Amino acid sequence: MHNSPLSLDAILHATKQRLLEAAGPIFAADGYEGASVRAICSAAKVNIAAIKYHFGHKLGLYQAVLGSANAFANARYPFPTQTDPAERLGAVIRCLVARVLDPGRPAWHARLMSREMADPSPSFGLIVEQMAKPLIEQMELTVRDLLPADYPPEEVRLHARSVFGQCLFYRHAAPLLRHLHPTDDPATHIDEIVAHITRFSLAGLADRRRATPASIL
Repeated sequence: MHNSPLSLDAILHATKQRLLEAAGPIFAADGYEGASVRAICSAAKVNIAAIKYHFGHKLGLYQAVLGSANAFANARYPFPTQTDPAERLGAVIRCLVARVLDPGRPAWHARLMSREMADPSPSFGLIVEQMAKPLIEQMELTVRDLLPADYPPEEVRLHARSVFGQCLFYRHAAPLLRHLHPTDDPATHIDEIVAHITRFSLAGLADRRRATPASIL
């Protein structure tokens, strides 16, 4: 019995997927500017003309790689829907911590984001709008709901950024943490980290909620 030959659409789809899968780790390792189109095509085992056919140019491929990483994150760690602000804060924290620490996510995703923060590419604005801004806005809205209605907006933003920073610490300080505590991998303690940041942040926001208007700033 002979296997049916693949259709042209199936072949094109497979080629496109191989390019995306090969390009992600290379962009993460070498950056947008440093990544070689030839190296990507070699890793994907496709003709160099395939990038132009499927993505138009190198930037188009890079943006498609970013889009695939974002789609993976949104599917694996969906945005919280809880109505209770305290529960929602914990869920937002879990969503963010899981995105940066989950060992089930391809390692190059986080490396690519770290590289963009240190050396922004021409697609940095796209990353902000599609990946960072929705999470930051979700955090700010949740913190807003945990504070008095007349609380200064600039202070709401500062508190939200403080919570956000606690979550990112475990990713950006990973080499330091591994050096200080070689057997204590944060990726194996996601539940504990989420619970700690949630308790700590809720306690801090409760203190701010009790503060008099004159003592807020």
